[in-house]
Amino acid sequence: MPFDIFAGRLWTKIMIAAFAAAAATISTFYMSARPAHACSCAYDPDWGFVSGRDGRLPANAVGVAWFTPSEQDDERLAKRFTVEIREDGTFHPLQVKVAPVEGIHGMYTIGPEGEGLRVGATYRFTVDRVSRRVGADGQVVATVDHEKLSASTALELEVGPVTKDSISVPADASCVADLDVSQVMIASRIDGYASRWREQLLFRTIVEEDTEWIALRTRCDSHVPGRSWEETGQDRIFVACEDIRHHHIAKELEPGQYRLRMEALLPGTDVVLETPVKSVDLSCTQHSR
Repeated sequence: MPFDIFAGRLWTKIMIAAFAAAAATISTFYMSARPAHACSCAYDPDWGFVSGRDGRLPANAVGVAWFTPSEQDDERLAKRFTVEIREDGTFHPLQVKVAPVEGIHGMYTIGPEGEGLRVGATYRFTVDRVSRRVGADGQVVATVDHEKLSASTALELEVGPVTKDSISVPADASCVADLDVSQVMIASRIDGYASRWREQLLFRTIVEEDTEWIALRTRCDSHVPGRSWEETGQDRIFVACEDIRHHHIAKELEPGQYRLRMEALLPGTDVVLETPVKSVDLSCTQHSR
């Protein structure tokens, strides 16, 4: 091959490599300089059983609570569950009854069709799939006690000290951000034998007269009715002590004095327990009850 042709081809290859390197550098610069993407959350149509994996039920329960954030056809929904009763050491299948819990969107009771739960019997409730993100339970085993949960059962409210701290709350671009708050922890307490049914109850926190308190840690969290971002029957209420324009707080409260109470519902029944009202001063300048 003549030298001038060889040299020309070599020069062409060198220039192509140089342009490719420059393009890669420019691309890397623009990729690193671009602003962060807005928070993006994967949608999960399923959640799972709200009660614990193992437990006990009062004699007046109609089943166990199950939650889904998506719309469901009640007839098709029943096909997703199995309800079994243990007899002679073996679980035997029963007809399934799925009923929506009145006033709580997406919440259902899962139980046996017909005469309902049998006192002293042990049941196994299973659903075909659960949320992949939250690790919810897909199966519950519960024994029915002889005692009933009475609407007159005492439910007490314990209020902790008010503290000022930084907590994680939902935000725009990063899904979660730190926020300086004045906060208080509250916890319900059920005395006596009724405390064994705690995980079967649906709790909610009421601020002032009728405002339900709902708080999440990130924009991708799902609010499960009857549960809070703390342990069952506990909650944390806060007010922001800084600008919250870039945060997504479901129930925003201004610093000040608030009256708090908690309710506990036995799903599928008209049994509702209620704590006495407690007052708390959520101020950003002082810490007092």
